[in-house]
Amino acid sequence: MKKKVYLKPDGKHGNLQIRVAAREALLDEFHILAVDNPAIVEEIRRHITHVKDVVSRLRLKKDDDLELMLLRDCMIIWLLGSEPATRRRALLLFSMKQGVSVQSNTTFFALILKSLGLYSPQDRRKLNRDATAVEFAMTQGMRPSTLIKYFKTPGQGRDATYRRATGQSARAKQNKLHDTTLCRKVRGRIERLSPGRQYITLTKRTATGSTVQSCLFDPGNVKAVLEFIHKRLSNTPNPNLDITC
Repeated sequence: MKKKVYLKPDGKHGNLQIRVAAREALLDEFHILAVDNPAIVEEIRRHITHVKDVVSRLRLKKDDDLELMLLRDCMIIWLLGSEPATRRRALLLFSMKQGVSVQSNTTFFALILKSLGLYSPQDRRKLNRDATAVEFAMTQGMRPSTLIKYFKTPGQGRDATYRRATGQSARAKQNKLHDTTLCRKVRGRIERLSPGRQYITLTKRTATGSTVQSCLFDPGNVKAVLEFIHKRLSNTPNPNLDITC
């Protein structure tokens, strides 16, 4: 008994309403009625042919513009082929005939890219990046007609869009803001301290993190500074300071 394969037609970052709206806008652009199945199928075939031509050109020479054209046409095939379910199944069978394997977490758009695009088995990360970037771009209001311009805009390339879609940019920025720069001498001194040993650092806040300006390691000096701070705070409480010892 064959195992049924279920695809995610709306991708990892999309939803039904966004995809339906994008599909309706595309049909309007092509002047095709949603019930005109022959016209939709013909448009899908036309873009499949165009994608194959782009792939042939990419085999001869790598070109970013051609890769973006491929993504745009595959996005068109994805949107037109996403409804109804019978058309999705037809594209699924088409992809399987190209020798493409389908995993449980494969999105419908990733399947189309994998079956039509120029992705080797070693290009799994690139495939995931491109599929995720396009799916996310659609959630930002992008359509096939605006996709290429979107990816060519500084800060909105495929890598940047993928990081934004997966939250990597926010995490990297957060980590960077909390990063403290230590010179090798200071880092080595801190690492040699015994557990529980106290020390004081004077740090300067920068735009990308913090930089250590000086350190105090002598136990007597550390104790004296802490006692001074506690005494000063007890006499002149400052709600903006939070000292824990």
